[in-house]
Amino acid sequence: MSVSFTVKRGEIVGTDNMAVRPIPKEFVPGTAVQPDGFGNVEGARLAVEMHRGEVLIRGTLEGADTSTFSTQVQTGVRAITLTVDEVNSISGLLQPHDRVDLFFTAKPPKVLILDIGLPETLDQGHRESPDVRARPAAFLDRNVLADFARRDPKAFQWTQGAVEAIRTLNDCGYYVFVMSHPSEGLTRVAPDKSRLNATMQDRLAAEGAHIDRFYGEPDYSPEIASKLATDSATGKTDSTLFLAAMNQWPVVRERSFFLGVSSHDVEAARSVGVAGQMFDAGDLARDVHSLLAETAQSLAVSTPST
Repeated sequence: MSVSFTVKRGEIVGTDNMAVRPIPKEFVPGTAVQPDGFGNVEGARLAVEMHRGEVLIRGTLEGADTSTFSTQVQTGVRAITLTVDEVNSISGLLQPHDRVDLFFTAKPPKVLILDIGLPETLDQGHRESPDVRARPAAFLDRNVLADFARRDPKAFQWTQGAVEAIRTLNDCGYYVFVMSHPSEGLTRVAPDKSRLNATMQDRLAAEGAHIDRFYGEPDYSPEIASKLATDSATGKTDSTLFLAAMNQWPVVRERSFFLGVSSHDVEAARSVGVAGQMFDAGDLARDVHSLLAETAQSLAVSTPST
């Protein structure tokens, strides 16, 4: 049985909002309500909102005897699902608002995560996947995003427009990489960068934004970090961080850009084909919108009309 149209939470399940719909067996969760068993659940109320085409499963009904996945996991224990494919998951055990840990293994650039809501979207994913792998990137110096006047990882302050800028980049399909150059030293940033990175991600998540990857310390060994700091101090351009990101992610260089606070870092970005620009300590969101507009205009000029 599947939903005929959007049905709100608390509404009664019946033949007026549910219908029999042919669905390939491999797409049907194990707890799906079958047509011959619909009479047993007719008249029950939905525990969650459902949308057209979604399969009715027992876990979506109030008072269902099928516990959700999170209620079956004891306190202090993590449950990890293994051996899954692109159409099979957890048979409806996960419910809206459950909190889970997501684990996956991938080898960029051949990485694509698809949200398969309906069977027909699987074919759509196969058609579109080659086009979505490569994306432009925004490389942002850590000091462009926040003020680290205090060394407490939780005490930093976002620069003006930082969160909006990152959210805009996310919405526009850009990778967002934060660059922490050894030349910064530890006087400008918190000593525990792992905690700082986690705090930044948590605050961004609350605003509907995220950073795809942090590059720089503490990723490097002390020997490599010392060499990079020496190169920067002597004015030698080093593009290690940019090359590391572009080797690990399918970055479209001609549409990517870097915003930094050091002329050496700007030059390093340009040396590998990434547009580099100094941040003027103004509104970061304004600068990002301007760069995106310039990129779009440049592409429009370079693309011949048909």
